[in-house]
Order: sequence, then C-alpha cells, then structure tokens
Amino acid sequence: MNTGNVMDDSEPIIDQELLDYELGRLGDAQRAMVEQALEASLELRQQQVVLRETFAGLDAWTEPAAPEYLVGQVLAGVASAEQRSMFAGDTILADTPASALPPVTERGGSGSGPILTIRELVAIAACITIFVGVFVPAGIKAKNMAWRAQCQSNLEAVAAGLASYSEDFQRQMPFAGSLAGASWRRSQPGVTRTSNTQHPFLLVKFRYVRNPDVFVCPTREHARPMVADDYNQFDDVAEKANFAYAYQNMGGVERPKWGADPKMVMMADASPLTGTSGPHNLSGYPDTANSRNHDREDGQNVLRSSGFVGWETSPKVGVADDNIWTPAREVTPEQFGYAVPVHAADSFLVNSE
Repeated sequence: MNTGNVMDDSEPIIDQELLDYELGRLGDAQRAMVEQALEASLELRQQQVVLRETFAGLDAWTEPAAPEYLVGQVLAGVASAEQRSMFAGDTILADTPASALPPVTERGGSGSGPILTIRELVAIAACITIFVGVFVPAGIKAKNMAWRAQCQSNLEAVAAGLASYSEDFQRQMPFAGSLAGASWRRSQPGVTRTSNTQHPFLLVKFRYVRNPDVFVCPTREHARPMVADDYNQFDDVAEKANFAYAYQNMGGVERPKWGADPKMVMMADASPLTGTSGPHNLSGYPDTANSRNHDREDGQNVLRSSGFVGWETSPKVGVADDNIWTPAREVTPEQFGYAVPVHAADSFLVNSE
C-alpha cells in the first residue's frame, strides 16, 4: 500500500496491510492512512468486507480436539489386519472378508482398488497428525487474534466517545449519579443497588458512541448488543448481557477526569472478580489473575485515560502498578459490592451486574 498518498480505485492493494489494519496491528499514522484509502476506494472496501466475513467465519468455528492417540490407533489397526492377512513383501493380501482393506490378488494386479502398504498407512497417519498438530493450533491462534483485535477496536471506539464527552463536560467522565451506601452488585432482595453501567451508557444515550455493539466482546458466549429505536428513552443497558467489559467504578467521592493521569485504566476486558451471582471468595483469588475473555487468561485489552488502548499481560498496570480489578484498600467479600475507589487515580474496574 502506498504510504505517501491516498489510494485510488486503480491502485492495487497489498493484502497484508489491510489484514494488519483489521487485526489492529498498525500504528495511528498507518491506521489513519488506511482509513483514508478505504474512504476513497470502493474496491478496498469490498476487500475489507471479504476479510471481515472471513473473521466472522473464524469466530463461529469450533475447533476439533486433536486426538493424541491417532498414530497408535492406526498402527493397532494395521497390526490387527496383519494377523488376519497374508503378506507378499510389503503388500497386504486380504484373504478373509474381515479384512479392512480392499481384496487384491497381487501388487499391481486387477483387484478392485489400489493397494496400501504398512509404510503408506503410517505415512498417512503421520500426515494427519502433523496437520492436526500444526494447522488446528494456527487456526485457533488466528481466531484469538481476530477476537482480540475486535475488542481493541471496540475499546478504541469507546475511547473516542469518552474524549468527545470530556470536551463537552470540562474533562469529566460520564456520571449518571449514585446512591450513598448502595451496592453496585446484585445482592439479596431488599438491598439498595446502584448500577455502574449507567455511566458508560450515557455515551450511547447522547450519541457520543453511535453503536452499542462496541460494548459487546466477541468472546462472551451469551453477550448481545442492546437494540432500541430510541436509546434516549433508556437510562441504562437493558440487561447485563449488553455490556461485556469492565468499567471504572464511579461510586467514589473523588471521580477520575479524562486525561488527568494518562496511565490510569478506565475500561478493560471483563474482570475475573465480578459478574457472578454470589459473592466472590477474594481471599482465595490470586492478585495476578487476568480477564477470562482471551487466550487462556493470558492478558486483557485496557483503555487508559490518555485514550490509548493496548494489550497487558498483568492486572497490575494502573497508576503506581495498581491492580485494576480491586480498590486500593483491602475489603472482605461481604464488603466488596459496597467498595469504591479510594482516590481519583485508583482504577477499580467492575463488570455489568
């Protein structure tokens, strides 16, 4: 792709560059250049549609389990056939109806089908094993990369909405109000609750974010975007399935301001600590735990107060190595739903409840 000028319809595309764009591998300048090229070229947009349809197919693909016993099973079948058969050199001569191989008379003869030797059977089994061992993991990795890139794109859209909102409200983060002493978790009947997702929902309600799909992570099986004719008629997401990420707990007395501390994390993939129906056993949970959204819990996408979105392999990536899943002050499981950030730079991300 020409990096100096916007592409027109007659200019060929380098597929790798568009692929890198869809996978979120490009820097800001390169991404802007590709977006300009997409706006100027119908052909590029058509190729982008093909790529996204391919990623959608990967998302829907359920990878088969790779059987560890494959070679042993084939060899056992060959040994069984050997006991029931006569051999001429390397050739298996089937002499009973029980044989699993087609009946033949001699190698190169006029039998009903081609002859397979033991070496050929083992070679076929080895090829299948290599295929399963190499290409299936590669497909899984490609699917995980596509999911991670989609989540990064979602968080970048939210970051743009937060930046626009803060410009109109003197750097304030969206805040819909909270009830003093209320729990942000779903708890026992009769316990007053204040929703934390009502705050980021203001971005949708007032059109700072045009599409509520950005609140849905592709890895969450039961997550689904909120659909409404007029979002201005709502004060919160319709159900917890409409918000599949973790957002800064806004119940503190000191609420964060956009850009006040660029390292502060405002939003990320779902927290491993919340989102369950019962209280979590915090005392038994490692403080190095990552989100369960991606790649065997080896990290999470995070959105910082600077607007930067990136991949982190540890939850201790807030200001002064703050753990983004917990408040700065230690709390018991019973107190967890009532806990709030200790200060304005204390990242304490919670899921929809």
